[in-house]
Amino acid sequence: MAAKKEKTLNDLFEDGLKDIYYAEKKILVALPKMAKAAESEELAAAFEKHKAETERQVQRLERVFEGLGRKPRGSQVRNLDLLTGIAAHDLYHAGQIQLLKRLAG
Repeated sequence: MAAKKEKTLNDLFEDGLKDIYYAEKKILVALPKMAKAAESEELAAAFEKHKAETERQVQRLERVFEGLGRKPRGSQVRNLDLLTGIAAHDLYHAGQIQLLKRLAG
């Protein structure tokens, strides 16, 4: 069995980008359903606003992938699939952003 290649900082950075991209695409599917199920117009509007912000974030991530010469694609985050709701998404997202900032230096 061949030894596993040690990951570089660049590998970790790209893995983080893939994780965030996956999470953003996943929440884009959920937000319209959440807006439709909202029991108040204010909550529905908040979900719609978050959806627009998330769409812009996806576009920014796609530009980062392009700058790296990579095709935008996510990698499934096992633990994210176990969590539901925007709070879980936002907590995960905030942690990944901090990690990427540190790796980018």
